[in-house]
Amino acid sequence: TLLIAVIVALPLENSIRGQILSLVGVVLTAIIALSSTTFVANAMAGIMLQATKPFRPGDFILVNGVFGQITRISLVSTRIQTETRDFTNLPNLLLVTHPITVQHREGTIIQADVSLGYDIHHRDAEHHLLSAASKAGFSDPYVLVLELLDHAVNYRVAGFLNDVKNPLSARSALRRHMLDELHL
Repeated sequence: TLLIAVIVALPLENSIRGQILSLVGVVLTAIIALSSTTFVANAMAGIMLQATKPFRPGDFILVNGVFGQITRISLVSTRIQTETRDFTNLPNLLLVTHPITVQHREGTIIQADVSLGYDIHHRDAEHHLLSAASKAGFSDPYVLVLELLDHAVNYRVAGFLNDVKNPLSARSALRRHMLDELHL
């Protein structure tokens, strides 16, 4: 507004003053248009998320390597609380352009991987890993042989977690029980 007041106060002909004001208007419009593209894109993504509702506050999501619980969804960003209890704001454009993993509220599979040497028979490894999953409170536990390496076998133990209030604690409990079982 100060620039416009200065231009109007200058002793110029009306046609030149009009051309200068038009030029200033075009420049300001270009600046606003170029600077608001990210805002507009995030707002459109926010509207899309509100319409499709792929997740809601309280859900745990994994997107672009970031895992956490959704605390708030706004027009331009979504806030999640990470494993360290910090808050991270994710632009809504990121959420519509990258794959999102949403954990089911009704229960989810929790898993952990471990590499064990060939000196441990696979039946013993499976027995101890299944026991660890049961002690961690998972239903329907199972063990997969993921890979046969030169020096070890990669196993994955998993089970169904009915109560999804804290999947991080459940995953940690599984790993603790794995340590206990494998060090007997």
